[in-house]
Amino acid sequence: MTNQVKEEEKKVEPIKFDVDQAKKTTQQVMEVEAGDVAGQEIYSESPGRHRFVRFRGNSWEELYKLYAIKLDDPDGEEVHYIIQCKDNNMLKKIFFHLDGKAKEHVLAPYVSSDGVERIWCASFKWSGKSATRGKSVKQAVVLGQKDWVKVMWEKKRGWVTRPPGGIIEKKPEFSELTTEQLIDIAFEDRIIRDVDHEAVKRNWLGV
Repeated sequence: MTNQVKEEEKKVEPIKFDVDQAKKTTQQVMEVEAGDVAGQEIYSESPGRHRFVRFRGNSWEELYKLYAIKLDDPDGEEVHYIIQCKDNNMLKKIFFHLDGKAKEHVLAPYVSSDGVERIWCASFKWSGKSATRGKSVKQAVVLGQKDWVKVMWEKKRGWVTRPPGGIIEKKPEFSELTTEQLIDIAFEDRIIRDVDHEAVKRNWLGV
């Protein structure tokens, strides 16, 4: 199969998530395009909320890494927002209005042993004494791409991953949606492109 054919197969319309931009370094993150994928219930949620999970993909490298931050939504609930901006000047303004708290995250889609499909938006670049906790994110995903795992948070150790106590014969039931479509659904209205986004204004202005 030629590279051109592979690229054509990867395209999904309509779509908001800018795949090409996401593949670049997080110094120039991503852009949102118009479109909508409706009728599905996919959320950003920690795998620690489920008994056992399997992550999509075959490697850490194929997952999208980008800037994200937890902010209050219109209902006052703290949720993840992801940042997509091709313009460096605007990107710096966004960071400034977010008090410099945006950090690099990985977007790791997974399905639970109960058939619930979610996306894990996890900060993985921690420094100093917390570096091990950041590495535990990658370990959880890589192990979970190979088999069912239980992912648990421990304050001192970070994310602790273990296999099930017995064999889980059930196969992971991933939907037919692409990773890009899952991201569109999970982060609908929560993709920041500029400082006019309502979440940025709430953080900066307090209203």
